[in-house]
Amino acid sequence: MMQWWTEPTNKQRPQPHVIIELPFLAKVHSRDRIAELYRAGNSLREIERQLNIPKSTTLSVLKNDGIEIRSHRDRQSFLKASPIGMRAGTIPYGYCYLDGKLVVDPHEYKNVLKILQQFKKGMSYRSIARGFNCTKIRTRMGKIWTHEIIKRICDRELNKKRRK
Repeated sequence: MMQWWTEPTNKQRPQPHVIIELPFLAKVHSRDRIAELYRAGNSLREIERQLNIPKSTTLSVLKNDGIEIRSHRDRQSFLKASPIGMRAGTIPYGYCYLDGKLVVDPHEYKNVLKILQQFKKGMSYRSIARGFNCTKIRTRMGKIWTHEIIKRICDRELNKKRRK
């Protein structure tokens, strides 16, 4: 029977919870680095990835140091307000980023024009996809064409022309 755990008179032996330490919190330079990265505009997730520490730890360190935590909405409004730079998400087929702006990719856009021509002739999305797959023309990622991809391309391009 292990009486030393339950006896209140035996205070010489250390308890297990006293021994446990978190090494990354003990380092002063990581606390400073967390604050530095956060003030530079990095999100909690980005700091987590860079320093390899949990997001919750980053948040508690910032709160303990008295640093005001930004709302995630502040970052979203900043991203909407900035006119220059790439946006998150998938780049549409037929386009690419050049100097932070979305421009036509000549190699892919010729396929977009073929898709539009065939669609205007009355071909279905499935038959256009089948034709591209038979000629071994692949998508940007090297996959086969599906009717959903063809439909998205047609919808995007036709809506773009209507807006002009």
